[in-house]
Amino acid sequence: MTIDVYAFCPGGTNKKIKYCQCGKDMLGDLNQVITAITGGQFASGAGHVNRLLDSHGPRPCLLAIKSNLQLQMGNIEELNKITDTFNELYPENPIALSLAAIRSAGEHDVDEALDRMQDALEFLGDAPLNDTTYAAITIMSRLLLNHGHVVPAVGYLTLQAAIGPEEDDSAFDTLKAIFGSPGVPCLLKYSPAPLDRPEGAPWANALEECEHLAARGRWRKAAAMLKDLDQQYPDQPAILQNLARYQGWLNQLPEAATTLRRLASHPSLDLEHAVEIEAMAQLMSDDDQQMVDEVLQVYPVDDSQRMMERLLSEKQVMPIPAEQAKPSDEGSPPPKGAFWLLDRAQPPSGRELQLHEIPNVLGEMYLYGRETDRDARLEFVTVKSADYQRKLEVLTQFVEQHCGELIQEEPIGQVPAQAAAMTWRWRLPDDTPRVKREELVEQKRREINLNVWPETPLACLGGKRPIDVAGDENYRIPLLAAILLLEDSAERGRTGFDYNELRAKLNLPQRHEFSLADHPSKQFSPMQLHLVKVDDLTDEQLLELFEIAVAYRLSTAGLRLGYELLGRPHLVSRAERPKILDLMSRLSNSVEEILEFIRIAIDDVLASGQPLAPWLLRELEVRLMMGDSQRANELLTELQTKYMREPGVAQALYSLLVRFGIISPDGQPRQPGAGAPAQPISEPSQAAAASPGVWTPDGPQAPSGGGEKPKLWVPGMD
Repeated sequence: MTIDVYAFCPGGTNKKIKYCQCGKDMLGDLNQVITAITGGQFASGAGHVNRLLDSHGPRPCLLAIKSNLQLQMGNIEELNKITDTFNELYPENPIALSLAAIRSAGEHDVDEALDRMQDALEFLGDAPLNDTTYAAITIMSRLLLNHGHVVPAVGYLTLQAAIGPEEDDSAFDTLKAIFGSPGVPCLLKYSPAPLDRPEGAPWANALEECEHLAARGRWRKAAAMLKDLDQQYPDQPAILQNLARYQGWLNQLPEAATTLRRLASHPSLDLEHAVEIEAMAQLMSDDDQQMVDEVLQVYPVDDSQRMMERLLSEKQVMPIPAEQAKPSDEGSPPPKGAFWLLDRAQPPSGRELQLHEIPNVLGEMYLYGRETDRDARLEFVTVKSADYQRKLEVLTQFVEQHCGELIQEEPIGQVPAQAAAMTWRWRLPDDTPRVKREELVEQKRREINLNVWPETPLACLGGKRPIDVAGDENYRIPLLAAILLLEDSAERGRTGFDYNELRAKLNLPQRHEFSLADHPSKQFSPMQLHLVKVDDLTDEQLLELFEIAVAYRLSTAGLRLGYELLGRPHLVSRAERPKILDLMSRLSNSVEEILEFIRIAIDDVLASGQPLAPWLLRELEVRLMMGDSQRANELLTELQTKYMREPGVAQALYSLLVRFGIISPDGQPRQPGAGAPAQPISEPSQAAAASPGVWTPDGPQAPSGGGEKPKLWVPGMD
């Protein structure tokens, strides 16, 4: 690759070489350097650049080329020196500022990196994008994701996808992963459809200018202009919507939340839209959540051996498996024993277990023997939740005979009070059938949602309880938004609770199914996709919406649409059905449903001559999660004897067996009980079914060709 006089200067001057004093007189030399670097001759290129720097001085084009070379070579020390020189000499150069952003990102200084990135984009203006600034944008999105800043990360990924080279799909791939992640709230995955602008509005041209700035990543400048517009023309929905979006992409989440709440209160918005916007505000808000401490208590032990005997003999105490024990002081010798303290004795069997009979874990106990500089002690770790006094009463029964009085209590962490109230920890008997476990989880979840959550103070309600504000119109939208976030969390966790029951209990409007045939112009978000009537969708609409449901990992909507798709054989041939069934199996939370999908798919692949091994591997994964060792062994034998020579089968089987702890990474069989805990195939009930021990089910864990296209807003449509 070479450049001519009509190319833009590689030094970030935003001028063509013909009119730029930076590289005009050494074009031939620049091309020699560029040819050497693109050919991988870094040493030759570096030597030539250094000679040009000696003879022509620190011109922007030479500093830019040398910095790019050092970046490719990974020479951070030299790159930092160039960055300092470049910014000192040319403080308004977009390449220099991009290098400063890259350095701040490498130092994990998120705020500084964001500021320097905005500086670079502002001084770049509408000039062609250079490689260094594009690299900085790419690094910025990774930095933000690594630090958990999803909203601005999506902004930079969207920018990267829009202005980057066509051959670079990395931004699209990362966005796809975010959209499909169950850990990211659905409301943070998409941009709402642009709100209508009144015809002839005096601020319309200024808003378009802001959108032009934003399209090139100049969000800081666009947000400043929008704030001025908001002062002149207050409470305009289109202005507020764009302002909130750019504030979010600038990682100014509290400011974005304030703007969103102003927008949610606007009378022009329908209730569903207002609730979604308020829910987004709650996700971004810095409202002070009520927190509760996780504490460590220390009790002196007179006789650690007798204390160990007592703990091992008590029915309200259960040993913690070694891989699950988490002592507070990892620098000390390991404890002699680790135990869960239960609120009642564990029943002998779980086959007929009732909800009120289940033992709850009150905390963790770690028994330490005498050390060189410390006496024997018992450490108790628990959360100061509403039942804290009950925990201490039960603990006292076990410490009063063999332990002295409490000698130390210190906080070791904090958890939101709401999370503490809505999370439970059980120790079920090992023989509890999977179906019984799922039944008990469903009962407990129902109790939590209908009885515990309404009594829990919420930050979004100013510390009030939902039950106290249910009839207050001032809290209607915030309360509905809080329920919507619960619903989204349940959807991502595939827990299957109908939150219309909770809305009805609090005398709030319920969400109802709607038909696109009756409302062809209706705009709706992915959060409403499960409410769309599927039987009157056109074929084109059905295919499009199913694809979106899968992309966003919307289990309820995806399964409804998938079943409808399978019911239209003219759309999906038998040879094509296994792909649909595989996607549906990834959305389901029911083992029986997943196994039925697999059974149908196996029949289809056999009939159409497609490879069978991937489906046997899929069933093996499910059977291992279920603990169905008999069928798992049958599948393992079949795979090993018939399919190991097929491409990818041996590696896939190896990875699966390592993940379930059946073999070690070096391929050797593990001893019984030595394997790592199996990862759940679906959450949360299958996780419980697969693993005895303590269990926290709800813990922190095609375009239309004919007819009207659904008004579903997805990223990139604006």
